[in-house]
Parts: sequence; structure tokens; C-alpha cells
Amino acid sequence: MQRPRDPEDTTLVRLLCEGDPRSVERLLTRHGGRVRGYLHRRFPSLDAAEIHDILVDAILRLMETFDPLRGSPAGWLVFLAHRAAIDKLRSPRTSLEPREPLADQPAANGLPTPLEGLIYQERLAEIRAALCSLSDLERAIIEADLDAGEPADAARLAARLGTTTGSIYAARRRARKKLLQRLDTPQLE
Repeated sequence: MQRPRDPEDTTLVRLLCEGDPRSVERLLTRHGGRVRGYLHRRFPSLDAAEIHDILVDAILRLMETFDPLRGSPAGWLVFLAHRAAIDKLRSPRTSLEPREPLADQPAANGLPTPLEGLIYQERLAEIRAALCSLSDLERAIIEADLDAGEPADAARLAARLGTTTGSIYAARRRARKKLLQRLDTPQLE
């Protein structure tokens, strides 16, 4: 038997998708501790900074992928954080990778510091603006890729979007190039 959904969670996710900056803070207040605790128990090799990064990534993905028919926002947030933690652990990390000490330590209650919140809000605004700069086709392809966690099948996308696989590949390449330029992300060769 499925538990009834919390209407406040659904409202918070709707506000998050609409760009309300307080919704991130409220989601973190409601579920951040539970998700952090889960990640800490499930992935003890992750430090507090990595867990915080994973939680922020999960909230960004929640904004992009939440479907009320697929479950509750809290459950979806835990699922997304779990997947992000696995991806983090699978990614290559060398011992030569610089690790700077945190200038502003997280608060004892597990909530982000004001500086972290400000940096997060600025980056979120950059990401939203970059996504808005894409054409409808490019945005649909990027969203499908994000939902799949990898490049979505071009043939299926072409059939769904009423275009050819060649245009899917070209639009994906253009979209990625635009996002990388807009977000000042260094490209890997």
C-alpha cells in the first residue's frame, strides 16, 4: 500500500521548477538530513563535502526529472542521490587531484552555509539560462539524455520528436557545445 503524498513536497517541487530560490532551502530543510544520513550510512567513504555536492546535484536532477506519477519527491530525491553517489564513486579520481579545504564549513545542523547557498543559487540561475538558450529540439534531446543518465537512443528520440536520427545527433552536438560555452565548462579532449 502506497503512502499518501505530502502536498507540501509536491508544492515545493513545483516552486523549484518555477525558479523559486526558497524552495531549495525548504527542500533541504525537509529532506536534506535524511538524504545525508542515508548517503553517509550507505557510502561511508564519501566525505561531508562530497555528500553535500551529491545532494545539490540530486536536487537539480529532481527539478528536471520529477514526475508525481512515479513517486514522492522525498523518495525520488533519495533515489537520485543514491545514483549520483554511485556515479561519483565510479568516476576516476587520482591522488594528485587538488583538494582545497572548505573556506566556509557547513553548519552543525547539516544545512548549507549562506555562502554555499549563494553559490548554489548563482549556478542554478546560470544552468537555467543556459537551458533556456537552447532550441526546443535541443532542449528536448538534453532532457531525454538527462532522464536516461546517458545519451538517449537517437532512433527513439527521432520517432518521438518527428525528425531524423541525423538531426538528433546534430542537435545534440550543438546543444552540448552551447551548454559548455554558456556554462564555461572546460571541454575534455
